[in-house]
Amino acid sequence: MNITAQIFGIIGIVIWLLSILQNTKKNISLFQFFSNIFYGVQYLLLGAMSAFGMNTTSSIRCLIIYLNERKNKKTSIIVSIISCLIIFIITYFTYNGLLSLIPALITVGYTYSLWQSNIKTTYIIIVAMAFIWIIYNALVGAYICVSGNICEIIFGIVSIIKYKKKH
Repeated sequence: MNITAQIFGIIGIVIWLLSILQNTKKNISLFQFFSNIFYGVQYLLLGAMSAFGMNTTSSIRCLIIYLNERKNKKTSIIVSIISCLIIFIITYFTYNGLLSLIPALITVGYTYSLWQSNIKTTYIIIVAMAFIWIIYNALVGAYICVSGNICEIIFGIVSIIKYKKKH
């Protein structure tokens, strides 16, 4: 087990979980920007290049969304389309069997969740993607992240319940 990778994973988990507790897309995007950087380093250290590429792409996407939200501008669908194209290109170059397709699938899901405007849908997609991450993380040795994914599911469900009570 690569201890340094697990430490980066723990930091990524904490920041990611804090992102789920945010109630604006701007704050969710900012927290996820930093979380994806830590996750990316973790996967790089584990040699999971597909996940590293996806987290790098996700960091950039989250930064763009954050900057747009800060200016009260909706992020253009062009950003999502370009993000998806980059995801497919990275997947092509990092393809190492069916397992390497999982991060791409998850990243496309997150891209959609952050592009659309319904925050409840964002929470639901986050929970769904966390279930898929559990499988991937267990298979690539990101064991600390499996526990983080379980917490992510719990935090996401709590956020959905809070959203329902508020609306």
